[in-house]
Amino acid sequence: MTGISLMADDCAALIHHLELAKVSLVGHSMGGMIAMELSRQYPDLVERLVLVATSCRNSVRNNLLFQDWAVWYESGHDRAAWFRSILYWIFTERFFQNSAMVDMVLTYLLSYPWPQSPQAFRQQVQAIADFDATPWLGRITVPTLVLAGEQDLLMPLENSDYLAQQLPNAVLKVVPGAAHSVQTEQPEAFVQVVVDFCKGEADAFCA
Repeated sequence: MTGISLMADDCAALIHHLELAKVSLVGHSMGGMIAMELSRQYPDLVERLVLVATSCRNSVRNNLLFQDWAVWYESGHDRAAWFRSILYWIFTERFFQNSAMVDMVLTYLLSYPWPQSPQAFRQQVQAIADFDATPWLGRITVPTLVLAGEQDLLMPLENSDYLAQQLPNAVLKVVPGAAHSVQTEQPEAFVQVVVDFCKGEADAFCA
């Protein structure tokens, strides 16, 4: 059983603990992979599914990139530079034009009181590399919103387009002016489209 499967089990356990019959599940990036796995293993728990800036499997390039990030993180050198190297992949050019915003995000990341250990990050990288939903993706039949940032470099738009084509009951929504971190760069648009989808207002989000 892969790391993604174990995390899906954890999510199911939380849903049961909260005594919820069904949930509208939103998963971003690796969280989208967990959401897909949860929908496969526990279809009765999921009422609606929102897959944000994710993919049914990671690209070879991304696997190599994440491995390099893991090596750098394990070295312990210049944590600010390490975080910046990730920000370059998940935000648009416009984000970096606001130096105050960049500094604020870096300050938050560097001062986070529960930082991930190098070992945990390495395990996260491996869990993502091991995940592949392509053999069973078409069996996820719950209403699904596939949400993508127009300028996503890490999980390009073609990944979301493929998900929307393969999932039997899915619609694709592309958010302009956003890269991988859709919810951070375009929070109002993100919240509106997710709320509309969860309320069943299909006309409000269909691309």
